[in-house]
Amino acid sequence: MVIKKLKSVHIDVKNGVGHVEVNGKDISSNGSYLNLTFENGEWSLMTTKDELYRTSDLEVKE
Repeated sequence: MVIKKLKSVHIDVKNGVGHVEVNGKDISSNGSYLNLTFENGEWSLMTTKDELYRTSDLEVKE
């Protein structure tokens, strides 16, 4: 697991549509789970990243 410096988190849930940016980067399309914690004066954010693998050549984007 790579640990990156957490500089900023922006969560916008207007109209029921979630938009999440971490350090200015939009992770809305690939993050399905966020765990934001504050412990001993330090913030931590853990996210998951969804990846889809298919045998078909249809809709494969890299």
